[in-house]
Amino acid sequence: MIKRSPRVLALLAAINLFGSPASAQGTTPADSSNAPAQAARPERTKSDRGGMVQVERRITGLQRRLKITPEQQPQWDAFTAVMRQNAGHMETLQRDRADKVTTMTASEDMRSYAEVARAHADDLQRLVPAFDTLYAAMTPEQKATADRTFHEFQGRGGRGRARQP
Repeated sequence: MIKRSPRVLALLAAINLFGSPASAQGTTPADSSNAPAQAARPERTKSDRGGMVQVERRITGLQRRLKITPEQQPQWDAFTAVMRQNAGHMETLQRDRADKVTTMTASEDMRSYAEVARAHADDLQRLVPAFDTLYAAMTPEQKATADRTFHEFQGRGGRGRARQP
């Protein structure tokens, strides 16, 4: 059995928060990963608000479960800004892919999916430092809750939401 570090588990939970490459939805990305959460939420069309509502619901649930304090809010805001940017990035890639999928050859389809998977991995790499900073600011109790949350997520094979307390 492979031992999972809290950092790897955080990435898996982050996937859960903003979806897999095949199902992520969000907003268009903002430029700065250190921008406050509000700055990472540009105008959305009616058609993509459902995905953002789901992302926001997941963020709210995790914030509640981790009991983020006012002192931790800057780290939390930086983390969620990257999450929102990543969700927006995936939304754009998925929308572009969906627009072309019926006309793509099998080879083009495979290359397109590989591009989405590569972008997803790149987005996760951008999320790691933001989560590491947040995790470092957490109390031992919060870290234990985060570890449990991500273990529960991993126990489901990386699918679905971790159970709320």
